[in-house]
Amino acid sequence: MRLWGDKRGQAIQIGAVLLFATLIIALSLYQATVVPQNNKEVEFNHNLQVQDQLVDMRNAIIRTAGTGTEQPASVTLGTQYAERVFSVNPGRPGGTLETVSLGTISIENAATVGDNPYWETVASHEFETKGLQYRPNYNEYRNAPTTSYEHSILFNQFEDSSNRVLADQSIVNGRQITLITLDGKYQESTTGSVTLNARPVSVSAETVAITNTSTGPVRITLPTRMSEEQWLETLEDQSVADGGFVDLDETTYTPGSPNTITLVLKGDETYNLRLAKVGVGTQVESERATYITTDKPNQTVTPGASERFTVTVKDRYNNPVSGVVVNSSNETKFVPISNTTDQNGKFEFRYTAPTSEQSDTVVASILGNSTNYERVDFTIEVSEESGNGDEGNEINPAEVGDIRLTNSSIAGGSGKNGQTVSFVLENTGDQANITSARISFYYEAGTGSGSADNAVIRETGTSNSATLDIGGEFKTLNPEITLPGSGATTTVDLEFWKNAKQGTNDDFQVKSGDFVVITVTFDSGESATYFIAP
Repeated sequence: MRLWGDKRGQAIQIGAVLLFATLIIALSLYQATVVPQNNKEVEFNHNLQVQDQLVDMRNAIIRTAGTGTEQPASVTLGTQYAERVFSVNPGRPGGTLETVSLGTISIENAATVGDNPYWETVASHEFETKGLQYRPNYNEYRNAPTTSYEHSILFNQFEDSSNRVLADQSIVNGRQITLITLDGKYQESTTGSVTLNARPVSVSAETVAITNTSTGPVRITLPTRMSEEQWLETLEDQSVADGGFVDLDETTYTPGSPNTITLVLKGDETYNLRLAKVGVGTQVESERATYITTDKPNQTVTPGASERFTVTVKDRYNNPVSGVVVNSSNETKFVPISNTTDQNGKFEFRYTAPTSEQSDTVVASILGNSTNYERVDFTIEVSEESGNGDEGNEINPAEVGDIRLTNSSIAGGSGKNGQTVSFVLENTGDQANITSARISFYYEAGTGSGSADNAVIRETGTSNSATLDIGGEFKTLNPEITLPGSGATTTVDLEFWKNAKQGTNDDFQVKSGDFVVITVTFDSGESATYFIAP
């Protein structure tokens, strides 16, 4: 009997093989198509997230330039794909954030409005600057843009040279011109997050008023990686045609290494220029003292009086520099009060006038005193007709930035026979000190004159600063009366006495209807007169 083989199991085996092959093909197709598409979507969404973070980074740089405080910004350079069971992801994508060289900013044809010896002497002002650049290293999103920061602008650069602005320019805003340079070396390549710290190098809220020279309009040249079309678009709302001050018809774009854009400002206008320098990473160069200036080079001082003279030391960005030694041409009569400039770049001298009327010249200088902007020449007239007296001073100043009289009242004196007028001064500007004072007049109601002989002046709750004779000369205050700024108030006491010497038994009573006129001198050299009717 012949036996035949059993073939009934072959169909099942073939089916299993075909099913497995189908599964393998499906997984292969999934790996080849679906996984890349999903990962590309992850990378695309990550790129949008990074762009938002880079806008925050750009804002941190601008805030640092405006506030003078360090501002951090976090950027997630890489991303992570979704976990997969039956498929494989490529390596985790990362990115690089780094500083890139840009070139030199230059300002030409700028003349200062007012006294600024440095800007009057130096014809062209140049400032090196850098940019920041983020380059992603994606696996699937291969036409992702490079995102760059320069001159307050954040923009995307694509391989086809097209750009898209993410954060607009803040260089020109009407007549306000703000130039922020970036310095330092920074480079991070990672799949995780990094924190970029923007640090102030040379910043302040101070501006210098400029206008054009006879040579031509003010020209600001900026190195750039942006295209001409993109610059014209971002400057359009500041154009002369739209009521702004940038003459786009004269503005020029020059391709090169680097490309440059030259902004031409409308002529015969005054602009407020603010310069700032911000550092990131390492190798950030500090700015040194460049010039010295003062608000009052010419002053009049009463014979025998002692007055304060203030100078300010600044760098080439027009910002104050601390820790600078300021020299005096005559330390016997023009005595330095501090060792170096303070955080506001201020340095003070104490000048003691001779007892006779004459003209005097003293010099404050920095560095080598080799140029006109490294020195200040003070011309001082020693005269009884002192400019620090009542004449010519505004009575009860009330403008913004002034020290205003806000209130006055009659209070009991600290002594048995005294009577006190308390008056409140509100300082709406920066901190100031009252260095000297004089009472030019006291009116006693009902008599038309005053029988008080003198008054002790002091800040309420502190020791006496000086005894002021009614109708007498300026007296130096020791201690000086400090007036904190930004709207803070300080109460000052005038304790009146009838006899020439405080502490006698003769009584003087201040009463309603009396008034007193007092003139005070501040450490800035300015003075103010107050009409006080308690």
